Amino acid sequence: MLRQTISILLIASVMILFAGCTPKPIEMMDMNTRLIAEVDRSLDDYLEAMGDKALEQLLELDSIHYGAFTEVGAEEMLVQFKVLDVPHAAGLDRTVVLICDAATLEVKHQKTFMADRVTIHLLNGLDERLEVLYIGSVTYQGFTAYGIERFDLTRGGWTNVAVSDVAFGERDAFFFADDVLHVFELTYEDYEPVYSLRATLFWDSTSRVFKSTPN
Repeated sequence: MLRQTISILLIASVMILFAGCTPKPIEMMDMNTRLIAEVDRSLDDYLEAMGDKALEQLLELDSIHYGAFTEVGAEEMLVQFKVLDVPHAAGLDRTVVLICDAATLEVKHQKTFMADRVTIHLLNGLDERLEVLYIGSVTYQGFTAYGIERFDLTRGGWTNVAVSDVAFGERDAFFFADDVLHVFELTYEDYEPVYSLRATLFWDSTSRVFKSTPN
């Protein structure tokens, strides 16, 4: 009898535990649905061309980053969506990025990044306002080309600003981690890529630019 009582109590405890966990995935699904509904497909030519499909069929929520982007102290979030099943010509890793109000989810800015590989990084300043660093790469017939851009969102949109005082070349490749930007010259030997380090640049949060020497 005692064993039966203990078993019943254990089963009841497990049921209560799992019942308490159910709202979380439901809330996440609701957030995903609400954010997708905020995407303006007219601002993306591929999404516009795929008008016979719902956005839920075309977009997958990739990440959400909270912070201030458009002004100091703003409560906002940067939302990344990956576009599904995109042909190479439209960018295999096509990414739609939203800057939203964190409370209302209202979109302030939207931009699409097109490349075979898209990475979005956040750059912080002394005032805690974030800027966006984009690095993309495209491979064609075995050869890869890289692109890099930095965006200031305080000027009414995605304003492109200088990444560094160092000039970049067409054969440069970029790798970013922990506020350090490594610049490599990319060449090929027998169709195999060779990366030669050309510069190591450090993000200066005061002047908001990458410099060849740390602060």
